Amino acid sequence: EIYTLSLHDALPILVDRIIGENSPEMIADVLKAFVANGVEVSEADLRTVPSREKKYISVNYTFTAQSREQVDAIYIALTKNPRIKWVI
Repeated sequence: EIYTLSLHDALPILVDRIIGENSPEMIADVLKAFVANGVEVSEADLRTVPSREKKYISVNYTFTAQSREQVDAIYIALTKNPRIKWVI
């Protein structure tokens, strides 16, 4: 029997890479987007890497998503933020 893995089957683990301004406000905005959508996270849970010139910062966070809708809501909140340039 052949089994095909779908996106729904891949939940609940998701890894986000968020790239934006290298500022405390951007980190706070990332935390707010997750918390507002039911994900408990603290700044200590985030892995951050500044760009070579320190103008931008990449934020990585792995979390357990409860639904596709939750993932979509977090993505929308992040992409609407002017401090955040890319969400991968």
